[in-house]
Amino acid sequence: MEIIRGGKERGATMAEYGLMVGVIALLALIGVMLVGANTAESFDAAAESLDATPGELANLPGGGAEDGSSGSSSGDATTTTTLSTTTTTSAPAPTTTTTLPPDPQDSSPTVEGSGSELSSWKPTRNGGTGKWTASVTYGNDWINPQYLTLEVTTTDHKGKRKTVTVKGFYVPANGRADFRYPDNDLSKNRNTVKGVLKVEVRVVAVSTTDADGRPVEYEPPQGSKVEISAPPTP
Repeated sequence: MEIIRGGKERGATMAEYGLMVGVIALLALIGVMLVGANTAESFDAAAESLDATPGELANLPGGGAEDGSSGSSSGDATTTTTLSTTTTTSAPAPTTTTTLPPDPQDSSPTVEGSGSELSSWKPTRNGGTGKWTASVTYGNDWINPQYLTLEVTTTDHKGKRKTVTVKGFYVPANGRADFRYPDNDLSKNRNTVKGVLKVEVRVVAVSTTDADGRPVEYEPPQGSKVEISAPPTP
């Protein structure tokens, strides 16, 4: 009887061991399957994160918000990107001041004086005869010499006029020159004076060079005419 009971007990024990082994094997299989599934999901998530945008990374499992939180909130994560700004400062363009050379016409010849004098005189019984000279002093304020064309007109006691042209009268740069027109006949008989009573001198053209040395010719402004009367007779 004891032998029989011992065999049943050993059979029961073996059955229990077999059942336990089966349960353990089943649990192990389930565990391996769960671990394999989680591992596969982890690999898939890692692979997707390589191509994901910053916003998508925040939605991946374990993805944190930008401020370092766990990312468990329901709202989408916002990524702010600050671009550096490059400021280019251009230096101001240099200021060029252009100074135009002076105009020769701004320094037209000026009349600085005029006069008349007897150049010769021979007394006679009732008066005398002689010649007189008219003179004009011209000033030149220009930086280059001036060559004047003068128109000289004489008028005698009968009102007869005679005009001659004198070209190339030289006036030095920043200087002055005396123009003299001599040999104007004059005579006196008692109280009657005959001959050239008046000489008129007028500048009709000015030849010079500008500040760059180029030839310039122009007509002077009005007022360049001078009238000179004959000097008193003895």
